[in-house]
Amino acid sequence: MAVQGDVNTAAKTIVLGLATGFGAIGPGIGVGIIFGKTIEAVGRQPELRGQLTGMMWLGFALTEAIVFYALGMAFVAYAIT
Repeated sequence: MAVQGDVNTAAKTIVLGLATGFGAIGPGIGVGIIFGKTIEAVGRQPELRGQLTGMMWLGFALTEAIVFYALGMAFVAYAIT
């Protein structure tokens, strides 16, 4: 019986890591796109750098929040099972 508990704990820990990792893939891609497009836009219109930078950081913060939602939901799933 002790072995079964250890297997369940190991499986839950692996799932926690996978859920967090998969939840970070999309935001990681999104953050790369946000910064890349901001660099392109500043290269085309340098006079709008201040406005674009503010919008970039807002987009970054909103995109990065998805990682924390994924991590929170992974912890909830870990605690329930």
